[in-house]
Amino acid sequence: MSASPPSKPDSVPEPATARRAATRDAVAQAQRGRMLAAVVQAVAERGYAATTVAHVIAGAGVSRRTFYEQFTDLDDCFVAAYASALAGLQQAVRQASAQAVGRPLAERVRAPLAAYLATLGAVPGAARAFAAAAVGASERVAALRSAALHQWVLLWRATADDCRAETHGPVSDAELLAMVGGVEELVRDAVQRGADPGSPALREAAVGFALAVLRAR
Repeated sequence: MSASPPSKPDSVPEPATARRAATRDAVAQAQRGRMLAAVVQAVAERGYAATTVAHVIAGAGVSRRTFYEQFTDLDDCFVAAYASALAGLQQAVRQASAQAVGRPLAERVRAPLAAYLATLGAVPGAARAFAAAAVGASERVAALRSAALHQWVLLWRATADDCRAETHGPVSDAELLAMVGGVEELVRDAVQRGADPGSPALREAAVGFALAVLRAR
């Protein structure tokens, strides 16, 4: 009697089952992406306080059930969008900063700020939603914003230490944090006036302000 072929382990899904699972995951990811984009646009247009789940599902073209399968509430959705945007911004800033290592102070300052502003301006509604409307959002959003500001402080600390001969003296973390907040306020003001966050004028204003702080001795 010939031996029967070994059975497949239960943990290995059949090809058709795997394909269906992959399709469901792809659909869910696409829906999530649309919802994250929709909450950014809704907050940019209405402000955080006036935005509702209904605005998000209408903008994303999904059902209310689909929304609550992925998010507990509006704040959860906005936090996810904010965190995703911050990750993209920080990656662009880190790459630009790394490429400018060893260059004069002005270039060390301009490179990350230019990358930050260009990346912020490339996503429709992101500048208004995150630089303007998000300030009045939840504690979770405020915590993300605070962490992002301190990441900037760490970057400027490394820059100031590397370019000490051009800073004319030590720069405290408090001064660096004030510099970061000042740049953010420049962006917020520009966005509220309808300016493009990626504009050369805003970039040079931010660079000039940062250099003035770093060299103020």
